[in-house]
Amino acid sequence: MEYMGKYICLDNRGYIVDYTDGPDEGKPVIKGIDLTSFKVDEPLEVSEEIILAIDAVYTNTQAFDVDIKWVDFQYGQGSRIYLHTDNLEIHIGDISRIEEKFEAIHEVVAVLPENKVGILFVEDIDDDIIFKSQESIDAAKEKENGETHGNAEENP
Repeated sequence: MEYMGKYICLDNRGYIVDYTDGPDEGKPVIKGIDLTSFKVDEPLEVSEEIILAIDAVYTNTQAFDVDIKWVDFQYGQGSRIYLHTDNLEIHIGDISRIEEKFEAIHEVVAVLPENKVGILFVEDIDDDIIFKSQESIDAAKEKENGETHGNAEENP
């Protein structure tokens, strides 16, 4: 977790164990949590939900060999968790059924071309897992902008 240009290192219970110049190798960086202060060897001052989510994400990242670069808690909301790899933004929602979500992530990442960029939606594991490539997102934005501009010209 970045704080004032350095990184706070946490254990699985949410205790701050170190404050370093760079992130721990192989561990995702935590974003989206506001801190005003902290002390090493004391717990991070966030909700229990966030601590459980941090532990669950880290544990499953290791178990399913998913290379997560950073985790975004969307301003401290444990119900809106986004994971980021080099090429993917992954929307997982909350930590309910987290193992199943990571299993799905692992399976999808295994079949995607290596440099495929896009967004993977796994919030509701009972629904379809949706992948939107960056190309399809860009095309939809272009279409929307074209329709918006076209409508503006037709109806001044």
